[in-house]
Amino acid sequence: MERRKLLHAIRRCLFSPWDSPVYFSDVILADIFTSFAQVVGDIWLSLGMLIPGHSILRPQIGVGISRWILPTVMSLPYLVRLRQCVIEYNHHANTQRRPLYNALKYASAFPAIYLSAAQGFVAGEVGGDDDTSNYVFELWLVAALVNSLYSFWWDVTNDWGMDLLRLRNADEHGIRLPSIPPKRLPLPRLHSATPLILTGDDVLHLHDTEELSRSVAELTNHTKHYHPLGLRHSLHLPLLVYPFLIFLNLVLRLTWSMKLFSVVNVSSHANIANFCLKMAELFRRWMWVFIRVEWEMIKKGREGHTKLRTDDESTEYELIPSATLER
Repeated sequence: MERRKLLHAIRRCLFSPWDSPVYFSDVILADIFTSFAQVVGDIWLSLGMLIPGHSILRPQIGVGISRWILPTVMSLPYLVRLRQCVIEYNHHANTQRRPLYNALKYASAFPAIYLSAAQGFVAGEVGGDDDTSNYVFELWLVAALVNSLYSFWWDVTNDWGMDLLRLRNADEHGIRLPSIPPKRLPLPRLHSATPLILTGDDVLHLHDTEELSRSVAELTNHTKHYHPLGLRHSLHLPLLVYPFLIFLNLVLRLTWSMKLFSVVNVSSHANIANFCLKMAELFRRWMWVFIRVEWEMIKKGREGHTKLRTDDESTEYELIPSATLER
């Protein structure tokens, strides 16, 4: 059952119609696959090494246009996520440019990947000390930094909902909004037997109306106040966890991007440092998913929930459209 749901999700990520909604679960899945771009490239190299006549000890670099196959394969996860952003932007329910700015984040990975490949080609043809090689290296370094820093800013500001790096910290009249201390995420009935998502004739029974009103008010206050430490008003985890994860996300974004984009040069060999970077990226993506889901849960708490029913053997499971289409 779960395997079939995963296959359906992969199919939606790859082949969903351009007029269909993008579900939050598909967004998470596609974002996770961007962390596996190097794995996708390694699979491609491994398949090439199994071809009769090729060495199984050293991957094939390729000649001519075939040299660009590896960076193209590694770009596929970013292309899938870019396609989702374009679908969100063109959806009839969308009224903002946020998906377009999100698409720019994934598009910024393509120059870094292809410049990394070009750097290896130029170094092998004209020598590593040539001015052309240095120029390509500088372009690659700038592209990698732009992608890493823009992705970090998007993580903190949009995917996690933090106020730390927001471009505007004032309301529409230009008046600075007051800061208030953080409060725990108010979900008093999250684990109770009362369902949060209803279908059909189900009725939500809430005996404490005052408690519900207070919870909703605390959730909506996020749009009226800014956190004094640059976080957000509603926090579910301990306060000190968030600054630590923000700093760790910045460091791992930079280190992983350099490792990912330089791995297009197949002359680099695996070692303990590379293995540690891969494990660090897995941890970064793991903790990114937790904070991302938490922020989506907060937004859904303000906007209301929707449960969609699939036509697959009358099996029900929750498919929540991306909050971008509802904000």
